[in-house]
Amino acid sequence: EYSTLCQLVEPLTIGKTGESCQRHGTCLNGVCHRVGRKWKCQCHTGFQNVNGSCIDIDECLNNVCRRGECTNTDGSFICTCPDGFVLNKDGRTCTDMNECEKENMCPNGVCQNMNGSYKCRCNPGFRQSPNQQVCYDINECVNNGKLCLNGDCHNTPGSYYCECKRGFSLSPDGAFCVDYNECLVKGMCTNGRCVNMDGSHKCICMLGYTLSAGGQVCIDVNECVNNPNLCTNGECINTQGSYKCECYRGYILQPDGKTCRDTRRGLCYTQVHRGQCSNPSYSPMTKSTCCCTEDNANNGWGTPCEICPKPNDRDYKTICPHGPGKDGNGGGINECAMYPDACQNGACEDLDMGYRCICDPGYKMDDTGRACVDINECAENKYICDGGKCRNSPGSYTCMCPTGFVQSKTTKMCEDINECESFDTLCVGGNCVNLAGSFRCECTVPGTVLDSSARVCIDNRRGTCWKKIHNDLCEDNIKGDTLRSECCGTLGKAWGSPCERCPSQSSRNCPKGYAIISGVKCTDINECDVLPGICQNGYCINTDGSYKCNCPEGLSIDQSGHRCVDYRKSSCYLEYNHGRCSGELFGQFHQAICCCSVGTAWGSPCNSCPQPDSDEYKRLCERRGYAPNFKEQKLNFFKDINECLEIPDICSNGVCHNTPGGFNCDCKQGFAIDGRGFNCTDIDECRISFGVCANGTCVNTPGAFTCDCNEGYEGVMMNQMCI
Repeated sequence: EYSTLCQLVEPLTIGKTGESCQRHGTCLNGVCHRVGRKWKCQCHTGFQNVNGSCIDIDECLNNVCRRGECTNTDGSFICTCPDGFVLNKDGRTCTDMNECEKENMCPNGVCQNMNGSYKCRCNPGFRQSPNQQVCYDINECVNNGKLCLNGDCHNTPGSYYCECKRGFSLSPDGAFCVDYNECLVKGMCTNGRCVNMDGSHKCICMLGYTLSAGGQVCIDVNECVNNPNLCTNGECINTQGSYKCECYRGYILQPDGKTCRDTRRGLCYTQVHRGQCSNPSYSPMTKSTCCCTEDNANNGWGTPCEICPKPNDRDYKTICPHGPGKDGNGGGINECAMYPDACQNGACEDLDMGYRCICDPGYKMDDTGRACVDINECAENKYICDGGKCRNSPGSYTCMCPTGFVQSKTTKMCEDINECESFDTLCVGGNCVNLAGSFRCECTVPGTVLDSSARVCIDNRRGTCWKKIHNDLCEDNIKGDTLRSECCGTLGKAWGSPCERCPSQSSRNCPKGYAIISGVKCTDINECDVLPGICQNGYCINTDGSYKCNCPEGLSIDQSGHRCVDYRKSSCYLEYNHGRCSGELFGQFHQAICCCSVGTAWGSPCNSCPQPDSDEYKRLCERRGYAPNFKEQKLNFFKDINECLEIPDICSNGVCHNTPGGFNCDCKQGFAIDGRGFNCTDIDECRISFGVCANGTCVNTPGAFTCDCNEGYEGVMMNQMCI
């Protein structure tokens, strides 16, 4: 067949397969077969006969490739699988490729196959790559800043480890370093207190101990070596954790435990003669204060007196370890305090070595420098008091200038004093005229004259003092004449005739109750003398700048402060005879209400009321039937007494009618006014009427009578007749 095919000389032309087979015995993309007398082309696989020609079949149109991509070829097709898939033997199906079966897939993790792929599930300490197919080591030291706290973090493949700092140990989970409590170690910080710290510890040593070089224990401090001068005036002895001071003889250890002081105190003597001490100090002092002065050549101290050692003596260094001028404790010795009289007529100034005197004015220092002597100014300057006499005095001098002259500070001479210029108030109320060595005052206001001091112009005129001014008219004058200053300084509103208004209080030179009587000083006004009768019904007591009214027993001062009024209430009696009181009224009454109306006696025990023509009666009642207005507290105003209201049992058996200064009783039928005009008494008709109740007996009753008829008779007309 091949030879037959290849012997064809003419090229094949694409045409219908039947014709090709008929002419050439071959067909494109197929095989020629004789069918009967005809040839027929049978197409190869992948081709189909279309109108006698073998045309390629596009298998890709029939989705022949599962899970892959189909590519058509002549007479066939090719399936191309995606990554992670492989083509089955049928050439048509892409199945998943299990990458996990390959060796070394997913190191540091576990390979997990997936549809068309795979992923790695990483071991702890590793993380996936973005495509999840590689496991990378996690650097825990970088990712977690709190890891390995108090230590150093070291990364390892898939993990890490902590290297702790000194003083720290690894926690149970190995994630961080925890503090190690060194204080739990036995013997740590001996002689002290162990304080655990974060990663370390410290020893707080007890007083008297210090930390050793290793910092683990506290060792004793030798205070005596470290501070040779620790014990003042004593010997230092070291002890465990402390020290003690043993004082020298004669010294006593102080509360601070390190200072030895000579606390014995005795008198210091500045003179010693043949073992006898004299000239003692004012107050006791320590031996070192006495014996360590700059000059102690003749000093002694104490009782019995001990002679102070000299600077070259053996005991001097013990008593005066700091040398002269310093006491045993190293303090300065104040000679000024030791000897208060060291610098008479001057001030004592303490120096480091000794003292010096600063003299007062008028004194100068003597040659020793420790005493102040008087300066005789009169002898040193003969012109110091020219025109007068110079008299020296201790620390000063006095110029004896004639009266009216004074020493000039400039010329030191005695010059005339212009008193009128030197003293503004020299002449009060007048003019000052200067004279050589003196002055005189002249009064310029009419009515004023110089007082006894010849320096004050006073108004010594006396006139009427008025207590009221009404419509520019002066009223209510005070009895007697007074000085204007006395009048206007007390109760006066105006003074004189014709009257002149008193100046206002703000323009007066003296406060209320004071006046300038003589001189320039405000003196108290004795109102009790100047204003006679100022205290009505009482007596006046003068006080500084004022006065007060005191009342007799039983009286009280009223609101004005000038009048004593009897506020008491007591029994009122209608009759008083030979010291006996009778006819007591019901109730309690003021004395004026009682005595100024119907009463003749008052009080308990009772006393006779004042006689109507007496001064006492006028002060009490003013007139009959009038008394002070007690209800409205207007005790200066006398008001008619309403007896009908004030006296409850007045006008019994009648009707009371008040009248100015009195009252009237209208009696009921059968009653008549009594002899005093106070009450209505029963009329005894049986006694005063003749022949009444004939044929019977008359029986008197209050305000009427009845007849008690004889046998056989009968009472008629309200039993006032018998028939």
